Amino acid sequence: MPVHNQRPLLPATQRPPPSPPPAVAQKRRRVTVACKACRTKKLRCSGEQPICARCTDLSQPCEYPVDGGNNNRQVALKRQYSQIESERDQLRDLYNLIRTLPDPEAQEIFRRLRTSADPLQVLQAVKDANTLLRNPDSTSPIVAHLQVHHIDVQALRLSAMRLRGRPWTRVAGDGLVSSLISS
Repeated sequence: MPVHNQRPLLPATQRPPPSPPPAVAQKRRRVTVACKACRTKKLRCSGEQPICARCTDLSQPCEYPVDGGNNNRQVALKRQYSQIESERDQLRDLYNLIRTLPDPEAQEIFRRLRTSADPLQVLQAVKDANTLLRNPDSTSPIVAHLQVHHIDVQALRLSAMRLRGRPWTRVAGDGLVSSLISS
């Protein structure tokens, strides 16, 4: 079957020299802080210091904002890391308290943890309660507890009003609460 619409192939003439491969565009470096001029005009800043490329081209002063040294991503990450370390240490303290306290006290901490959104607030409350109950004259927590109980009984006897301390507090007894409210 003859094909009439096709032209015959001719030998190739000289080819043009191959063009060099296209240059791979460099990715733009991400700048953490733009100069004030670029930031005001919402333009991309090269971030070069002391003078960025745009300010150099326009022969204008180039200033970078200074936020007490916190304008650097690395500084912000270090601050965040130290905050996370501090929180981890506090959670370890909470774990050690639960592990070493007697069962009833540990169960009370568990109960508070289940009702609270922030475990660090629970830890602070437990530390505050331990500070209130600590007696510098004695080494035994039982003796300190008995002394607090004795003060509580005296306060209840001398108080003009008798109120229940629970459920508002478990640190102080009815006598201390009654005494504080009536005075």
